[in-house]
Amino acid sequence: MKILIVHQPGTAGVARHVLDLVSGLSKSNIDVWVIYSKDETGSYYRQSMDSLKQRGVKFKDIPMRRSIGFYDFISYLKIMRFILENGPFDIVHSHASKAGALTRLIPLKLNLVYSPHAYVTMNKSLSRFASLFYTHLEKLLSMRGVTVVTSIKEGKEAVRIGLNHNKTHLIYHGSESLCCDSVSYTHLRAHETPEHL
Repeated sequence: MKILIVHQPGTAGVARHVLDLVSGLSKSNIDVWVIYSKDETGSYYRQSMDSLKQRGVKFKDIPMRRSIGFYDFISYLKIMRFILENGPFDIVHSHASKAGALTRLIPLKLNLVYSPHAYVTMNKSLSRFASLFYTHLEKLLSMRGVTVVTSIKEGKEAVRIGLNHNKTHLIYHGSESLCCDSVSYTHLRAHETPEHL
């Protein structure tokens, strides 16, 4: 199995989760590729990356910024080009909102998995307009692939904003269900996972 992980390391929680996931997959004879944003990495990430490269994990730096801007289109084109040149991938798993949006907008036939790591709509300081915009964006993007939430709170938010519960799955952080082999990814592709919302 060949898996592509797309993420913007940013917060320590997302970075550590992705590194744990990649580490587990790399021990299971899975061909793991990672798109990341170098400018968002810290020393822990870079040290872990060096170790994972020795296990055969391939990393590609494609800059991604947190804020929305024209540069997102450049990132989008680079990600799509990378997938076309290095695919096909059995699974493309994106993490957090920016990587999730850029990846799910790509008009290619891909087996997509998305982990939000907290929906933008959970930010109570959002204006009503921004909240509605991100709600509709998530609903639109959720039509492609499946979504994996990692907490009850995140799951309840998915229900609140009206995401398709048949394509939204709950797998707790630290669960062995999605970090050790290709079986769980095969189940996700078939929409068969440990818990449905």
